[in-house]
Amino acid sequence: MKIFENLKLKFIKDTIWLYFSFLVFLVSGLAINLIILFSHGIDDLGVFIQIYTIYLIWSQFSTFGIHDSAQRHVAYYITDKKVLNQIKLGAILNGIFLGLFFSVGLYFFAETIGETVQSSAVGIGLKLISPAILFFSLNKILLSILNGERKIRLYSISQSLRSFLLLLFVIWISLNYRDSYNLAFSFLITEFILSAFLLFFINIKPFLNASTKQLIYWTKFHLVFGFKSFPIGFLYESYLKIDILMLSIFLTDKNVGMYSFAAMFFEGVYQIPHIIKTNVNPVLVSIMKKENKIKIDKFIKSLFLMTIIITSLCLVIIISIYPFLNSLFPNNLIRDTYFIIILLSFGLLFYSGFIPFDFIFLQAGKPLTQTFLLLINTGANIGLNFLFIPSYGIYGAAIATSLSLILSGITLYIFMSVLNFIAK
Repeated sequence: MKIFENLKLKFIKDTIWLYFSFLVFLVSGLAINLIILFSHGIDDLGVFIQIYTIYLIWSQFSTFGIHDSAQRHVAYYITDKKVLNQIKLGAILNGIFLGLFFSVGLYFFAETIGETVQSSAVGIGLKLISPAILFFSLNKILLSILNGERKIRLYSISQSLRSFLLLLFVIWISLNYRDSYNLAFSFLITEFILSAFLLFFINIKPFLNASTKQLIYWTKFHLVFGFKSFPIGFLYESYLKIDILMLSIFLTDKNVGMYSFAAMFFEGVYQIPHIIKTNVNPVLVSIMKKENKIKIDKFIKSLFLMTIIITSLCLVIIISIYPFLNSLFPNNLIRDTYFIIILLSFGLLFYSGFIPFDFIFLQAGKPLTQTFLLLINTGANIGLNFLFIPSYGIYGAAIATSLSLILSGITLYIFMSVLNFIAK
């Protein structure tokens, strides 16, 4: 029990910092959507969301799971400063090389992607955003290093800075440019500034004394681990955006914009258990390194119920307030999307308790098991969206997403039970 006593106070403090960054993210995200909606229109909001969604998924290729390897092994070797420096530098070098490669790749494939989703504006926006892939990849690795070191305050400040800068540049671009694809520049400028900020505060001087042999070892190690865990990040990001991607293929920019507006509230609540997971991941590594499975079970149960309670309270507030916003938005947008909020809430409420631990196999050093689990869940999500969207449109996407979240909770519990990650 001693390990829990030592971790409890820091865990609480870190959680407060994470929720501070979440609040900034939530306010900024809401403001960005409203600014685009009122300064451009619902169609342009749909274009922006599609650019953002494809950008996030494409970035998974450039990080290639390196950030997962960095986070886990920084946490695992946290007391060995010499090894720690090798781990960090190996991850950063991989991030720079892969980021450059896939930035160029996105630039050349941008028009083809735009044609696939039947939106030339999306294609142009992806070309503009392509250089941001390099900086986004580097930032994701640097943030994972901070998380592994449990420097949650700096991690949270960095995430808050990203949210604030993105909002600031969206406002500036909206005031100076009419075409919505120009908003893609906001990501590029934001990630560039964030990279400079993180590199300034993360001490890289010890890297200059790095052993060439050890550096080569960890560079290769990250690539091998990343090769195993890459499908995890790719499937996870794709899993959360499948509804948007499928709507982009089947329906119009306007439909995507309407659905995205409602899903924005759902994603805001989803971030609550996701933030808890950010704090839990390095703790899980520490516990599984030092303690037995029974204590892991107690740790899981102590957060499962708390997460569901917090999530349910937030969902009740949103469902209660949402209808009263109808007079503030044009063309009955609130009325036409209210049912989407309700449908998505069912799935999120069920799955929320599992979210803090849905990467438990990766933290246990079992990336292939984690990949297999996500492959099942992602495949089911694609199938459900393909089944429901043609018949029910944006409501079909909400039904499919909600059902897939319920299925994900069930499959995670089954996997944990079979592999004895919970007490018998």
